[in-house]
Amino acid sequence: MLRSFDFIEYSKENSSIQDKSSFNQELMIAEKQVRNSKGHFASAESKCICGSKMNYFFSKWGITYNRCPSCGSIIADVSKEEISYFKSCKELTDFRASNFYQESACEKRDLSWEELIDWLRFRTYRYLGEKSVSIVDYGNRYYGLINKLKNSSFCKHYNLKASILNENSVSDSNISQSDIVLYLNILQQSLTPVEDLRNAGICLKPNGLLFFSTRIGTGFDVLTLREHSKIFPFEHVFLPSIQALEIMLQQAGYKVLEVSTPGRLDAIYVKDQMEQICSEEYFIKYLMEYADNDILQEFQRFLQRSNMSSYVQIVAQKMEDTK
Repeated sequence: MLRSFDFIEYSKENSSIQDKSSFNQELMIAEKQVRNSKGHFASAESKCICGSKMNYFFSKWGITYNRCPSCGSIIADVSKEEISYFKSCKELTDFRASNFYQESACEKRDLSWEELIDWLRFRTYRYLGEKSVSIVDYGNRYYGLINKLKNSSFCKHYNLKASILNENSVSDSNISQSDIVLYLNILQQSLTPVEDLRNAGICLKPNGLLFFSTRIGTGFDVLTLREHSKIFPFEHVFLPSIQALEIMLQQAGYKVLEVSTPGRLDAIYVKDQMEQICSEEYFIKYLMEYADNDILQEFQRFLQRSNMSSYVQIVAQKMEDTK
């Protein structure tokens, strides 16, 4: 398995992928729905995917997040019913499908989407030897990214699944088995990750590639800022460690080919939120207070090389005997 690393310096000003106004409005709607859902359903048993008993870590908007002392995964203490109730929020779905939200995303994420497509194209050719492939895309909620994928040179056929958008309007074919599956930022909303990963592989050819990404519970900003980091219920329910992810992917029938945490803003973001760092985190508070930009970039480089940034990208291959 390859541990990938490719460092590029970015500043907070030129690399934000969220429009502040759009994100604040999204948070406001989400918080209202989360607080409305609390108490309607019984919470799940506080147990990790690895079987260990979870310990309290923090609370946000009335939702408890627990952390596994064995594997380092972080899981919200919620039920499937609560997640379904949240996803049924028409106000949030309509906002995310609105022109304002979609146009803001295109403006802020254009560069990151181009880099994502380059990543997909290069890894597809590296592992499959194919320059043009069929794609099944799970949960994509951005028309801008969909259009970039469909218009890219390596996309032969495109099929959108499990999205808030109109799937039929953007899919150009009904693909029974694809060359690659995109499962980007979806697992973080799941309480049944192994089952969901296995189901995603049903429409993937044997030896086909799963491109996977998610927020992780072992990322620097999450462990340092806890409830003040950019995660919120029920958008972020399951924040696994990389070790847990590798085990789950194997259980779901995949061979992990490549792992990287390409995050670029952990150090800058934590420094910007210095007042939220726990008073007992003496080293981190000292580092954030006195570090200049060069030191922060070196620290970010260390986080990337050590797979300790907050966002993981994985390339996995469906095992040939998996159905």
